[in-house]
Amino acid sequence: MGRNTISIRDVAQRSGVSIATVSNVLNNRCNVSDELRAKVLQAVKDLDYVANPIARSMRNSKTFIIGVIVVDLNCIFFAPMLKGIQNVTSKAGYSIITYDSNYNGELEKQYVRMMKNNLADGLIIAGLSDAENKSFYERIMREDTGRPFPIVSLENNLCDIGIDSVYIDNEDAALTATSHLIELGCRRILHIKAPRATSSHNLRCMGYRKALNQAGIPYDPSLEVNGDFSAASGYNVVQAMLRTGVSFDGIFAANDQMAVGAIRALCNAKIPIPEKVKIVGFDNTFISSIVNPSLTTINVPIYKMGMAAATQLLERLERTGNNAVSIRMDYELIIRRSTMASAQTNWDMVYW
Repeated sequence: MGRNTISIRDVAQRSGVSIATVSNVLNNRCNVSDELRAKVLQAVKDLDYVANPIARSMRNSKTFIIGVIVVDLNCIFFAPMLKGIQNVTSKAGYSIITYDSNYNGELEKQYVRMMKNNLADGLIIAGLSDAENKSFYERIMREDTGRPFPIVSLENNLCDIGIDSVYIDNEDAALTATSHLIELGCRRILHIKAPRATSSHNLRCMGYRKALNQAGIPYDPSLEVNGDFSAASGYNVVQAMLRTGVSFDGIFAANDQMAVGAIRALCNAKIPIPEKVKIVGFDNTFISSIVNPSLTTINVPIYKMGMAAATQLLERLERTGNNAVSIRMDYELIIRRSTMASAQTNWDMVYW
């Protein structure tokens, strides 16, 4: 029997259940026993059944599509996050559409409007969430379009405007990263920060300053320099500092890619790491364990955050009207050889 001729009725006959039961299983509803669910899923597998999303959408006034907006698909941070989202949504019968706003607030808002206007059933946003866009999302949440349009924020905490949020405590994590450098004797700590005041990265900058203040180290604005999240920007920042003679003995970069660029610049200048300069990154992306020296960094549970965001969005699609849910994930400082030469390190080969 060809795939195109397989219907939900065929699945019902094969599994010995009603069409309604098959529909409940395919739509991940909980009112089906484990035994019947197993029979239906086996029949789906045996028949190689694929649901018709257009027909399903027409019946239910749903698209069975989840929109995802990220600020930069080139950033290695987002791959495991998207994997986590997809692994959850696909099991529930949803597809995802991913958009890259390229740090453009107006483009981000355009994508949100497109998806809310019946292109998607809900949205996961790992976006800018600066002051301007936050007011935009406040308006979006107040609009009544006749059907709920749930939004979950990834990285930025937007619970105060009614948006479910999955995030880590960025300020505290940055404080931990900077304090680690201070505890190892660093006093002139260069912070390679985000290119604009995004919510999460602004908090990382605040954590850096807070660590200095707690240690009684005077804040030096010349040691706080913009990157653009790329390895090239980390490289260029450190090169410029070396060229102009600004002294530093530690580096806290707002992501791993900029930290890796900083490592390359120091290696090219034959400045030993960590003996002369110690470096901490942020995110614990796969590159941090294989760069030489391996990178001390803040571990962000990226894959689990994607799964949590998708799970919460699916929950919202079933149940609306409750207060915004705040899901704060744990972070961890991973110490490697960029701050401690004796640290044990192994390659992390999970996501590449």
